[in-house]
Amino acid sequence: MRITNLRSWRTTSGGIHVEADVDGEPLWFISDDAALTASPEAFASAMLIPAATRGEPLEVEAPVDRSWLEQVPAILRQAKEWWQLPGTRVIATDVIDTPRARPGTIAQCFTGGVDSFHAFIHAKTPPAVLVYAHGYDFQLKHRARRDAFLPGFRERYSVRREGGANYHQPAAAQRLARHQLGEEPWRRTRRIGARIV
Repeated sequence: MRITNLRSWRTTSGGIHVEADVDGEPLWFISDDAALTASPEAFASAMLIPAATRGEPLEVEAPVDRSWLEQVPAILRQAKEWWQLPGTRVIATDVIDTPRARPGTIAQCFTGGVDSFHAFIHAKTPPAVLVYAHGYDFQLKHRARRDAFLPGFRERYSVRREGGANYHQPAAAQRLARHQLGEEPWRRTRRIGARIV
């Protein structure tokens, strides 16, 4: 699996669109609420589990953060324990020592379903960010469902404070459909997909 041609631009609504090619097909994320960055680590994180599922190396045609790269083996060990995945290795054009990531932010994927509420209410450490990924529970073509869901989601969680944390929720549209996990059953791909987002 190869990640190339990382790019980003502002959308007509003022949001950020980040995109890369994965095996020649575009993979993209859009948010009107969060300042996304087309970082190689973000796209490599999104494709790490699919590459491990296929047992293919993950090639990144960009330098990656050394601290991110050093965390990959632990993630792959956990994925092997949970799902018995064949595994992968990350091959990057170079490694940089200046971290790109801002450590310390805890995020939670939030679909509005029972599992999301349970995880949110019972989290040992409350998330600082709730992430709603359109294209995960609602298909990208179901914009009316997304548009009905988001206002209430934003209203309820944008001002909630608990333990000093301010809950801000970026809504991100994503496209993972062409980069699915092969012939994996739907339940397994949904669980793995939640970790990708």
